[in-house]
Amino acid sequence: MLLLLPMSAVYAQHTEDTEHEPVYFIITSTTNESMSEGIYRSTMRQNEVYHNSIPIFFTYRSKSKNVRVSFLHVDYNLYQIGKEREIYWNDSMEIRTEPATFIDNNPVIDMEQLFDALTKEEIWEYSEGLQNKRVYIIDRNPEFGEANNETVRLIQVILTSNNRPQRSVIIVNE
Repeated sequence: MLLLLPMSAVYAQHTEDTEHEPVYFIITSTTNESMSEGIYRSTMRQNEVYHNSIPIFFTYRSKSKNVRVSFLHVDYNLYQIGKEREIYWNDSMEIRTEPATFIDNNPVIDMEQLFDALTKEEIWEYSEGLQNKRVYIIDRNPEFGEANNETVRLIQVILTSNNRPQRSVIIVNE
């Protein structure tokens, strides 16, 4: 059973990281680059030195609302990153497999259904509220085989951007 929950009710069971609350989304992505409504999934080339696996992008697009929200899964090589900069809590993102009952036992939000019900401004606000949360995506697209009657695959992602216009700041020196 999928739940469409209010924005404030997206918390799930406690795991090791209690500082960054988890949010679970279910989607049906497409790899059709020219799509105008829905969630586009793509990958980028793996940098063997910095990445432990191939980075995955998910982008919600709505041409009718003129809105875009992008998420990224990347699992950095922490040893290499640690040589160059401080390690952050979201530098190592997981992909894990759970029993299919995970969807029934946790508050899983249908991202497309949620975003379809929101205005452009509400989508921007909501997505920006995900910045300090552990966000997971379950992709129902059969092309990837990540959700079936027995198991679901959770892909941890971070919000990378949305197309909300940035407010200009003008500094006047007198």
